[in-house]
Amino acid sequence: MTDTIAAPSRGSLVDIHGFNGAVIALFPGSIYIAPDMVGNDMLVVHDAAHGHTPTSVHVDRRNLTAVAPGDRVAGRAGHLRVGPIVIDIRASRIWQPVVASPSNVPMTTMQRFADLCRTRRLGSCDLDDSVATLLGALNGTGHGCRSAAVGAALARIIGRGPGLTPSGDDVMVGMLAVLHRATSPTVSTPMIDELSRALPGLLGRTTPISAHYLRLAVRGAFTERLVELVDTLRNETMPHDALVKAFDDVLATGATSGADALGGIDLTMRMLATRFSELENVA
Repeated sequence: MTDTIAAPSRGSLVDIHGFNGAVIALFPGSIYIAPDMVGNDMLVVHDAAHGHTPTSVHVDRRNLTAVAPGDRVAGRAGHLRVGPIVIDIRASRIWQPVVASPSNVPMTTMQRFADLCRTRRLGSCDLDDSVATLLGALNGTGHGCRSAAVGAALARIIGRGPGLTPSGDDVMVGMLAVLHRATSPTVSTPMIDELSRALPGLLGRTTPISAHYLRLAVRGAFTERLVELVDTLRNETMPHDALVKAFDDVLATGATSGADALGGIDLTMRMLATRFSELENVA
C-alpha cells in the first residue's frame, strides 16, 4: 500500500517534473536523492524541523522510515514517489531567500562576529593557510597566472577533511555566501567568476552530496540558516541576540559543517576588510 503525505514547504529550486533518480543516502531526518540525468540538482527530503535548503522538500520524519537506499524516485504531476511513499508538493509553501542587495559587512558587525567565533571556541579545520592562499590568488596578490593560482589553491581545499561534507568544502560554502550576499559586486564578481571556472573540474575530489552543495553555492544558493546569518551580518543595527541566534543555528549544523562554514565566513570577511581598506586608500 502506498502512503501519500503532504509536504508543508519546499525550497525554491525544487523541480520534480519528470524527475527520475534514486535514494543514495539516509540519515536521521533526511534522504538524499541523486538524479539519473547528469546536471540536474540532487533532491533532499528533510524533516520539517530542519531549515530549508534550495532543493529540499519538508515532511514529518516519521513518514520516512519505510524508505531504503537504492529506492527509485520519480516526480510527476506535483507528486514525488520515493520508494513506498508519495509526497504531494502541490500546496507546499515555497521558501525563497530575499534577493540580496550585496553590501560590505560593517566593521562593527564583523568584530561582533569575530568575538562570537572566539567565545564559541571554534576548532581550527587546519585550512587557514590554504584558504589564505586562495583568497590571495582571488585578490590578485598571488604570483603567476591568476586562474592557475586559484585552481592550484582550490585543489588543496576541495575534498579535504572527513565526513559527508569535508571541512574544506564547508569553508568554501561559507566563503561563497559572503561573496554572493555580503560583498560589494565590484569586489566579489571577479572572484566569483574565477571560482565558477575553477571549481567544477575539482568536484570529483569530494563526495556527491558535498559536490551538490558546492554547485549550489557557486550559483549563489545556500541553506536557510546560512542565508539568515550572512544577511544578519550586513545589518549594522541588528540586535546582538539576533546575531547570536543566527550564529548558533549555523554552528548546530552537522557535526562540524556549521563550524567550518563559520570559519570560512570569518576568514573571508577578514581578507575583504583588508581589500576594502586598500581600495579606500587608493581612492
